[in-house]
Amino acid sequence: MGKHGVWSEESLKNAVAAVKNGSSVRATAAACGIPRKTLADYIKIRIDTKQSPGPKTVFSAEEEDDLVARILKLQKVGFQLSSVDV
Repeated sequence: MGKHGVWSEESLKNAVAAVKNGSSVRATAAACGIPRKTLADYIKIRIDTKQSPGPKTVFSAEEEDDLVARILKLQKVGFQLSSVDV
């Protein structure tokens, strides 16, 4: 079994464009080094950029960084938080 996500975003965009221009998914996937099923999924959901696996995040990256900073600050002044507290 191959490694996940070893292709570049640029090759994914090129592959999606090639399929939209009439190339077969199988031939394009082989030529670009992208798993056939992965390419088919990206075409099916009409996106041409890599997506993170799993559900969408609850917090934005900025909100998450702010939360981490607040938790670390609380820990420095004696409030030890567990994962249940957070």
